[in-house]
Amino acid sequence: MYSLQDLRDVIVALCDSPIVISPWLAYIRYGVDFESDVYETMRDEAHEFSLLHWNESYDINVFGTLPVSPRLPENAFYETAISTAYYYSYNQGKSTIIHQDAAKQAIWSLTTFIEQHGFDKFVSTYAYVTAYENYVALNYYGEMRELDFVFGKLHRPWITYTLRDELMFMHVLGVVEVFIKNNTRYIRLTDLGKQRFFEIQHFLDEVGFLSLRSNLLRISSFSELNDYDNIFDVIFPMGKKIRKQLLDLAIPEPGMKVLEFGCGSGSFTLESGLADTVGPKGLVLGIDPAPGLLAQANYKVKTAHKPWVQFVHGIAEHLPYADNTFDLVIGFASLHLTNWNKAIRELRRVLKKGGLFASAHPIHHQVDLPFFTEWFEPIFKLPGTTLNSSSMPLEKEIPNALQVGFSDLQSFIQMAPTVYAHPEYVVRFLIQSVDLYANRMLQLPWGERQKLFDHLIDRGQEILEKYSKEELTVDYPVQFVLARKVE
Repeated sequence: MYSLQDLRDVIVALCDSPIVISPWLAYIRYGVDFESDVYETMRDEAHEFSLLHWNESYDINVFGTLPVSPRLPENAFYETAISTAYYYSYNQGKSTIIHQDAAKQAIWSLTTFIEQHGFDKFVSTYAYVTAYENYVALNYYGEMRELDFVFGKLHRPWITYTLRDELMFMHVLGVVEVFIKNNTRYIRLTDLGKQRFFEIQHFLDEVGFLSLRSNLLRISSFSELNDYDNIFDVIFPMGKKIRKQLLDLAIPEPGMKVLEFGCGSGSFTLESGLADTVGPKGLVLGIDPAPGLLAQANYKVKTAHKPWVQFVHGIAEHLPYADNTFDLVIGFASLHLTNWNKAIRELRRVLKKGGLFASAHPIHHQVDLPFFTEWFEPIFKLPGTTLNSSSMPLEKEIPNALQVGFSDLQSFIQMAPTVYAHPEYVVRFLIQSVDLYANRMLQLPWGERQKLFDHLIDRGQEILEKYSKEELTVDYPVQFVLARKVE
């Protein structure tokens, strides 16, 4: 039976692939819709692939001495295939329906991954990743009604099958126990189960899966912000001024090839003057991982009639461009949402020698104001959470990452107000999308995460009745950094 360490290379490869194992990481909320016949096609593919490629030796590698579940390989293939297909459908057109092309693309990607890493290792990886969702739920609730667990009501509502086999495995392994309360069967983690949960969580964090998990959830939330520009302007009233300031510092020139990373809805490129400055003899490429924001950006550029501006799907950590391509790489309010060490290395790669890297982004700031601690108390009560923990970079982290391969480094801080006077906007943007407390939110199962957002909006309405707009306005540090790629 494979251990987590046996699967390290497979999980690392999974994090660098387009494969998405869990449906809720692929923007799926309550169910999946398919084009005609696509559901049957994907079900048949999963069934046939499992029949053809699963063999008896895999039973030993995956299950060891545990009872064999003949349904697991097929479920693993099918659930991963629909998650990946949905991810493709959404990224390629913000479609919430799995279409035939996306299904074929997902099946090809998944079968290629399995051919490279082995069907048995893929199924074992799937088993560990989905087991993590089970552990998260049991750890959070303490105890769950057996039927709620089996049907995934609170933590995996997208499943089309029961979790009885998974519960049986957990029971055989001694990580859960069943008990009777009020004539109802309940389950809870044993001491061994709590230890096992910690081990799996630590490992998945170490190999980068939990970071990927948080990022996919963040992208999903950003994609749903159809009123992104309005939200941003309300919460960050100096945003336009800071955009212009960054542009003035970068000094773009006509005819340049420019890459904007984290372009969002296209406001920086189109409304701050970058596109006009570069002009039709140059090129501005904007990349962003959120399909919903890209749709807004592409609508703007179409109506603006600026063919030298393009907005495409992509992430700063993995750029599909050749070395030494761009004269300028620039990002506004985006670097803090990346794995900044990886992103900076990749941005340096595509930057021409002597080219400029420029960014303006928020950094970590201690907030202990009464309204803040009162409003977000439910987050701070989560185990392991401290008031001043967040996912923002510290002041020296970005400049330190620019010490290698760059010169002429400039870095300075400017304070800018954040307005907490619109609860729904604040929760949707800062908590749900920016995922300000990402590491803490990981402790919540699917159902509780959704409930917490609604609860925080309600708490915010109560905060509005107690504090003035001035009291709800907080100055946060924005860090400007500029550096040139070493010749």
